[in-house]
Amino acid sequence: MSDERVDAFIVSTEKRAEYANFLGQLIQAKSDLTVAVWEEKHWESNKPNVASSQKVIFLGKAGDDNQVGIEWYFDKHEMKYGWLKNRCVIAVDTIRAGQTGKFKEYYKERVENYKHLESEAKGGKLKWFGLLGGWLTGPVWFIAGSHFDRAKYKKYQYQLVVCEFVLGGGFDKFMEE
Repeated sequence: MSDERVDAFIVSTEKRAEYANFLGQLIQAKSDLTVAVWEEKHWESNKPNVASSQKVIFLGKAGDDNQVGIEWYFDKHEMKYGWLKNRCVIAVDTIRAGQTGKFKEYYKERVENYKHLESEAKGGKLKWFGLLGGWLTGPVWFIAGSHFDRAKYKKYQYQLVVCEFVLGGGFDKFMEE
């Protein structure tokens, strides 16, 4: 580890690195905190050097071994996040075909909420919003379509739970405890 101060580590598998990097960018844009994104193999080799007081966010399968005792603060549509002391887990389970309608409704509701934030961001009040780009717009097939593709739903679940964690206040609460 370098001597640079890191406020939080984000640990993910290689498969979920895209979402871990987005989470890190969103956190850094929204706050003055410094985060480091590590793949799980990097975490395993450096874990002995990380103090127990250090905040660590596990994303996806990287958090499977860290879920014991976790208090879940958000748990909707097979997406959840929670923490115990300085270890946070953000997890997504595969949505079942029968749940897609409710998930689409929830997704559209949250996208509308973030569009409302966008109008505030245009005045320069929220510097982080530009990072969302097309992440939460969703193609028409997703919003209106009936075809069930687990991988595509999981993609939208990860996008949404990352935004919910940072923009919905979960990250701030985790850092305060």
